[in-house]
Amino acid sequence: MDIHDWIKSIQKLIPDMVILGGYSRFKQGLENEYTKTWIDVKIDSVNRCNPLFHNGRFNWFDSDFQSSVQHRATWKSPDGYTLDIFIDDTDRDYVVIDELNCQTVKEAILFVEDYIEEMGSNPYMESKLSKLKKYI
Repeated sequence: MDIHDWIKSIQKLIPDMVILGGYSRFKQGLENEYTKTWIDVKIDSVNRCNPLFHNGRFNWFDSDFQSSVQHRATWKSPDGYTLDIFIDDTDRDYVVIDELNCQTVKEAILFVEDYIEEMGSNPYMESKLSKLKKYI
């Protein structure tokens, strides 16, 4: 199974999951390829992760992130792909592309701006913000 079919199968298990980051931009045609084996996602609550607990390897970890992100986790599937999970119950704007809920670029910019406002600036987030703003 390739990463495209894999993430669609996860979207079916967790219908309100939102795809973030590079894979979302790839699906929106903003990036030409996606070669990573992990995908960043937003899930509304810990309970929504239940379908993932039955197989693969699920790991919670501490992360100093902005207050809207209540928990962070990774889940490595038996297929060899990984979800980088942000538990965040904030309503975030997304578009549906190829049966996937994909975060809009404007929403990604707002998320990074909120991060910088709350957590302070750093070179990584400033670079990310500059890159995102080039897409609009």
